[in-house]
Amino acid sequence: MILPRDIKPEYSLYFIGGQLLETIKKQNTKEFDLLDLYQSHTNKNFDCSFNQYLLAIDWLYLLDLVSLNNKGQLEKCF
Repeated sequence: MILPRDIKPEYSLYFIGGQLLETIKKQNTKEFDLLDLYQSHTNKNFDCSFNQYLLAIDWLYLLDLVSLNNKGQLEKCF
């Protein structure tokens, strides 16, 4: 799933995570609501399932590119 061999690369976590980073960089705020980010990301860029989206958020969290603040919102770390 991180780097799939038998399906399109658009479904890999690297690709979806990269697209999410571009969406986050374009917005001027530091905090993001999880569902609002999903809606703005999927409407503007491409369709991905909510499960793929959450896996990509987890991937970005593991890389310390996003974190979760006390309000329960995503926060960019770059």
